[in-house]
Amino acid sequence: MNSLRCFISIELNPIVKKDAEDYIKNLLPNDFFRSIKWVKPDNMHITLVFLGETQLDSLTQITHVMESVSNKYDPFLINLSGSGFFPNVREPRVFWIGIEKTPILYALKKEIDAGLTKLSLGFDRKPFSPHLTIGRFKSAPNSKQHINSLPDFKASFMAEKISLVESKLFKEGPLYTDIFTCPLKKSV
Repeated sequence: MNSLRCFISIELNPIVKKDAEDYIKNLLPNDFFRSIKWVKPDNMHITLVFLGETQLDSLTQITHVMESVSNKYDPFLINLSGSGFFPNVREPRVFWIGIEKTPILYALKKEIDAGLTKLSLGFDRKPFSPHLTIGRFKSAPNSKQHINSLPDFKASFMAEKISLVESKLFKEGPLYTDIFTCPLKKSV
């Protein structure tokens, strides 16, 4: 095996994972969510960059980019609020919790992208739409099912590190393994 399926992410703290798990439990009785596969709390994260299949010999370069960028940022606050669907509520594929768009989060993402681009490393270049995926629909909800409103979700935590994560896909769900983690620590 010469490659790994990878992404770069910010991990949630355990309190926010528990809050998200409780939020999901409140939604379980709703028929609209009958065909959804919920993300396990241990797998919840904020994806900064989806790398996809990544050559093993590129991993060192990727970790150098991560270290270089992480040394420019102090830990920062991330606020989660609201929820929604990709692409939309009529044809939902992903159910997500929103993340407040803060300049520091976008700057971090932009610098990681720039570092990977400079090294000619491939990654998903879709526009950044920060969110926390909490469920994926296995099939579209029945047309008679609808959702009038969703309970609000609010939580905050300090982003303290970024991680390079391997993603192995299995029938039961993905298995995520940290390959490399580096703290956000602004160098003086």
